[in-house]
Amino acid sequence: MNSDPRFDDNRPSDAAIVMLAQATQFSRRHLNKLALVGIAGGALALIVALVLPKQWEASAVIQVGQIASETPQSPPILVETVGRAVERLQLPQFEDVVLQKLGLPLGNGESADSELIRSSLKATQIKNADLIEMNVRGFSQADAKRYAQAFLDELIGAHALIAKPSIDKSNANMAEVTRQIAAGEARKAELLALTRVRDPAKAAERFPESVLLASLAAENDKQLQLLRQREISIREQLSPERTFNTRLFGPVYVSRRHVYPRSLLFAAGGLALGLLIAIGWGLISDFRRGFIQWQR
Repeated sequence: MNSDPRFDDNRPSDAAIVMLAQATQFSRRHLNKLALVGIAGGALALIVALVLPKQWEASAVIQVGQIASETPQSPPILVETVGRAVERLQLPQFEDVVLQKLGLPLGNGESADSELIRSSLKATQIKNADLIEMNVRGFSQADAKRYAQAFLDELIGAHALIAKPSIDKSNANMAEVTRQIAAGEARKAELLALTRVRDPAKAAERFPESVLLASLAAENDKQLQLLRQREISIREQLSPERTFNTRLFGPVYVSRRHVYPRSLLFAAGGLALGLLIAIGWGLISDFRRGFIQWQR
């Protein structure tokens, strides 16, 4: 095995050593520029961050409503697919309706609040769940929460209109079944009354009538049993656990601190930009003063 350092692949190249040395010398020559401009850039960015209007963000998790299927074994049907609900939330027309209800102007540049809502509104589907996460910003915590609630209320109203025909149909079916059960109970009472008023002495003569009454009573009881099963099925279908409109899944969360501007990020960005400017300044100075020396 050759241990000659000339053949060591891990040994820094001469070019890298030269570049490192030049960078060290450059830093020493322009230390004042780097420190002064870097600090000035960071301070200026920090001042800008303190002057800019602060923004808070409200987050809400929305559960899309569902309608239970008439067949108990079948899964419930969503009022609207999660993907379409996400698209609905971000439609410009939908945003316009919410802004109008909030009393905010719709024109570009007419309102900073409107512009902030349009630019910050985001809706995404939570992975492996029929849930939507919605985020929107405001210039105060109260405004951010109010904006999120306004979008939620509008989505709930839109989904209520979509679900109304199906829910109305189920309610009509329940009313019809209730009416049929009442009619069946009345029929049962009539048949029972006819059976009781029969003359026992003439029972043998009226045997066919007795058989007919028993048959009618049995058939009526069978229909009542089916109707009650149908009533239970519809009642289960309409239960709040299986059929419900779109709703808020947990409370609306509003950030405790403003999310923009972030002072530390602004300061770090200003510092980095200041250092770049200082480096450029230093390179120009070196070029003017020592370019011929570099060529030797």
